[in-house]
Amino acid sequence: MRDTKEKLSLLSIGLHGLIASIVIGLIIMGMDYPIIHKSLGLLIIIPVIIRIIWRIKNGWPIPLNKQVKIETILAKASHWILIIGSFLLPTTGAIMSIYGGYGIDIFGLILIPESYDPNNKDIIIPINKMVSNIAYELHDLVADLMIGVIFLHIIGALKHHFIYKDHTLYRMFRINK
Repeated sequence: MRDTKEKLSLLSIGLHGLIASIVIGLIIMGMDYPIIHKSLGLLIIIPVIIRIIWRIKNGWPIPLNKQVKIETILAKASHWILIIGSFLLPTTGAIMSIYGGYGIDIFGLILIPESYDPNNKDIIIPINKMVSNIAYELHDLVADLMIGVIFLHIIGALKHHFIYKDHTLYRMFRINK
């Protein structure tokens, strides 16, 4: 089922909730639990790619009310930042880890082995601190941007609900009103 003006599809709602929960959890967690952070950070790429394909196929949700032009621009920009950011965060995290010599594993399942030993001729990807550092800086920048945009996104949703009273949140949670 596709999104309509009255209801969002279960796929849209499910992907939104899953990705939002993981991203917010990873931001709150930081690197206090690196195995969980890196594993979930890598696994999130699957629903993110599905969500990007779904948005391309289905389009963006239709606003329920006439918005001020600046609000429309900010809403579109924030949606793009959130969807691109949710792709860039795991990508830059993986690049940072691979080129930093840490490899990639998901909850202990090794996908790309560590490459600490410079004498090992079987290294798949050599350490490149410059690439790792650039990925780190970009990862940090995108995470900070995402925190701000997530905050604005929540404020926007609450504004729709309490000020515009346009049932945006009801649509998001498939509640008939």
